[in-house]
Amino acid sequence: MRAETLRPASLDGLGEGHRVDLDVREDLRRGNEPFSRIMAAVAALVPGQVLVLRAPFEPAPLYRVLGQRGFAHWTESHAADDWSVWIYPDRVGASAWRCATTGGPSFSTRSSTREDSPTRPTSPSPGACAS
Repeated sequence: MRAETLRPASLDGLGEGHRVDLDVREDLRRGNEPFSRIMAAVAALVPGQVLVLRAPFEPAPLYRVLGQRGFAHWTESHAADDWSVWIYPDRVGASAWRCATTGGPSFSTRSSTREDSPTRPTSPSPGACAS
């Protein structure tokens, strides 16, 4: 089992209204493709919200699609067949997201448990959270 990266600090302590949970494990067990449900949930996120996707495997192909749409992820493995992927806006979008969640900018970390996906920090834009 690979070592996991640390959860980005911006994901710690999210309140009830900031976390949207989507469990697709049963969909996949039944042979249903959950991609449209996942993307609809991502599209429905409002500033300050993150999507926590629960799946029976690490959905690595999803990461590229999310990245192309401006989202980052943090992945954790609970067991070989139980994964959680935290999906949140990346880069400039992440600055606005963090302002709504924490009241101030912080650094973003795009990471994965995959060894070929190194952690890449990004910083908020100048004047982030300025009124």
